[in-house]
Amino acid sequence: MVIARKSGNNWYVRGMTDWDARTLEVNFSFLEKGKYKAQVFQDGINADRIGNDYKKLEMIIDESSRDEFKLAPGGGFVIKITTL
Repeated sequence: MVIARKSGNNWYVRGMTDWDARTLEVNFSFLEKGKYKAQVFQDGINADRIGNDYKKLEMIIDESSRDEFKLAPGGGFVIKITTL
C-alpha cells in the first residue's frame, strides 16, 4: 500500500507491506511541474533480520519520475518531498 498526503508545501509518501517482502513502485505524477528534493527513508539491506536497519537517500525528482522500493517483510518506506 502506498499513500501520499500534502501538508503545506510538502508532500509525504509512505509505503508498507505485510509479512511478505515485495517491491512497490511510486509514480510521482501527482506533483506539479518542477523540481523537488526527496528525502527517502527505506528498509536497509538487513531489515529482514534487524528491524531498525534503514538507509537514507536524497534525490531530485520531478512529475515524470518513478522509483521502485524493495520492502523487507513487515517493512516500508517514507518520503518527504520539498520544492527546490
